[in-house]
Amino acid sequence: MASNFEVTFQPKQSEAFYYCQRKDSKRSQYLFYGGAKGGGKSYLVRGKEFSRRLMFPGTTGVIIRKTFPELLANHIRKFWQEYPETKKWYRASEKAIYYPNGSVTDFKYLSNTNDVYTYQGIEYDDITLDEATQHEEEVFKILKTSLRSDPLIIKKNPNFKPIFLLTGNPGGIGHQWVKRLFIDRDFNSEETPKDFSFIQAKIYDNPIFVKANPEYLKNLQDLPADLRKAYLDGDWDIFIGQFFKDWRRDIHVIEPIAIDPNWGKCFALDWGYDPHPFHVGWYAKDFNGNIYKYRELEGVETPPEDVAKKIIELSLEDQHLKHGVGDTQMWVKNPFVKSKPGEIPTDKSIAQSVNSILQKANLFMFQATKDRITGWTNLRSLMKWKGDYSEDGTRDITEYPKYRIFSTCNSTIAAYPNMIHSELKPEDMEKIDGDDPCDTDRYAMMYIFKGIKTKKQLTPAQIMRREALRKPRDRRGEFVR
Repeated sequence: MASNFEVTFQPKQSEAFYYCQRKDSKRSQYLFYGGAKGGGKSYLVRGKEFSRRLMFPGTTGVIIRKTFPELLANHIRKFWQEYPETKKWYRASEKAIYYPNGSVTDFKYLSNTNDVYTYQGIEYDDITLDEATQHEEEVFKILKTSLRSDPLIIKKNPNFKPIFLLTGNPGGIGHQWVKRLFIDRDFNSEETPKDFSFIQAKIYDNPIFVKANPEYLKNLQDLPADLRKAYLDGDWDIFIGQFFKDWRRDIHVIEPIAIDPNWGKCFALDWGYDPHPFHVGWYAKDFNGNIYKYRELEGVETPPEDVAKKIIELSLEDQHLKHGVGDTQMWVKNPFVKSKPGEIPTDKSIAQSVNSILQKANLFMFQATKDRITGWTNLRSLMKWKGDYSEDGTRDITEYPKYRIFSTCNSTIAAYPNMIHSELKPEDMEKIDGDDPCDTDRYAMMYIFKGIKTKKQLTPAQIMRREALRKPRDRRGEFVR
């Protein structure tokens, strides 16, 4: 390669570039690079794209950003500066570089998720989704179908293997799926772990940039502690737009402790069948007002009666547990339930189905108070803590949160760091996949905060008769202490 075509990488960029070049079976098809600001992501993207198009004649790669102005400022003009020859090879009408050897680099943007469907049927030998956390997972899923090479290309380039490169930082609408796949490596049955790899790059891996821009590093160091952890250290439990800003796994999650039989207890149920799961949480409140989520249960395609039986089974040793709350949609009449012979025809709700089983174990489920904003306010107030980060990165806590979660509640622990603010209603939480544990906790905290005391302790059968005469929104009960 001529001297004016040389590409110089820093060590971490070289690691990623040579990973892309590997053809062995152990190389993942999808590589995520970055995870913090200043790690040299954009330079890697251009250098990798430029080098591979020249190394492998006749191949086509694409670089994708959210908007065209981002493409123009961060890549197209940078291409011309770093590799001047590409300016004369660039066709503005097509937003593409046509190399003399027959290779092509396309520059594309996806302002809206639905735009990704225009890629169906298009074939790319390499795909780069720059700033992937700006996109929903649907974009990644559709783009994956375009990563394939014509057999003639492979025959002409026997050392070539397609690669899907993603870059990004914590935060954004895509934070959850990127974190799940590349950071937490939490895969579903349709995903193959060996297909996904992550190379962490921080500003300290980019010394040339730091030397040229010393104020940039200082600005990152001067950020508030939470943003500093996200942008400087690449902490994926903290990000811009995070709904539960006080969430810290090592503060809010504790190893299981003994639950005093005399502590107040309740359960909460967020209903789901398919494809969304149901989620049940069990809560205990100690004599100092601290609340613990000590158990969880979730599943899909489970009939209401079976959910109720499982609640009973898991609650057998929970002394003083009498009441719980359920998602209000469970009180909607179910037109598909048929009455037994001789019964007066009635549309039985999911809640009635659940309570008909629960009452056999002296348990009863009331309708939850579903004021979202008040509920989130209550929950987040219980999650507040006081303390500081020490210089060595550990936390010096002076006041622990009132709400803490047992380490055995894996779904709940996974949910909290991924929740984001609603774009249309910032004071509310965005409704996204995986939010079920948080909704369940919200119901429980509203019940604990605003439970209406009954004049006397009624049996489940008496409660059901009383509730049948009331309007659905009046179906509430006290938090047993």
